[in-house]
Amino acid sequence: MTGDTLETWDTHGLLPGAYILKMTLANSYGDSIEPTKGVYLGLVGANEVGAGVVRVELLPNPARSGAVRLRSSSPGRVTVLDVSGRVLQSAACHPTAETVLSLRAGVYIVRLTAGHHTRTRKLVVQ
Repeated sequence: MTGDTLETWDTHGLLPGAYILKMTLANSYGDSIEPTKGVYLGLVGANEVGAGVVRVELLPNPARSGAVRLRSSSPGRVTVLDVSGRVLQSAACHPTAETVLSLRAGVYIVRLTAGHHTRTRKLVVQ
């Protein structure tokens, strides 16, 4: 089977940041594997600082090439992180101009910080 949910992770109360998930899969013969996955928990929705004050758009998302346009409603700084939380790019952005991100295929966290407000988005580049 593919696409089935094995478990859900209740992240309530966890601080934003990088986490490593480890899962143990075993069969009836006693064989097992333990895959790990690095994830980054960011702020989203109503719990996000400055929700409704700062807006960010990533076009297209998911992207089929490495060029992604970012539009923001406020001047600030855009930071691109990998799923382990490592900073890959950081640049100033302005509401009057698009910021172009050049990225390889992968999953990224894009964070726009404007003053005390932060917006975080997931970006997929295929």
